[in-house]
Amino acid sequence: MGVVGTELEALEAVEEKGGQTNAQSVAKKLKMNVDYVRTVLTGLARRDFLDLSKKGIYWLTPKGKADIDRRRKLSSLS
Repeated sequence: MGVVGTELEALEAVEEKGGQTNAQSVAKKLKMNVDYVRTVLTGLARRDFLDLSKKGIYWLTPKGKADIDRRRKLSSLS
C-alpha cells in the first residue's frame, strides 16, 4: 500500500530537501507541529519509505522514491 495525505506531503518534502532531512525541516515546510511530523516520518520509516539514522536524519529509500514517481506518472496521465 502506498502513502496518502500528510504522509505523501511529508515524503515529497523529504524529496524536495534532496532526499534527506530532519523532522524540523519537514515540519517547517509543511507548517505542522514537529512532534506530529516526526510521528508521520517514523511511520514511513517503519514501512520502508524512509530510512532513519540515529541522529534523526530521514533518507528517501528506493521504495519511497518509486511511490512518488508512480504518483507523478499517474497524475500526468490524468
